[in-house]
Amino acid sequence: MLGYSDKRTVRKHLNPLIEQGRISMTVPEKPNSKNQKYITVK
Repeated sequence: MLGYSDKRTVRKHLNPLIEQGRISMTVPEKPNSKNQKYITVK
């Protein structure tokens, strides 16, 4: 969706948003899961 294929690049952008509490993982106990998705937090 972001247009990046490299996992490191994606995480570079997602990790700060997760730490800020702006997005959350749908499977937090398995951050590397192929089924991992992210949802916005209001």
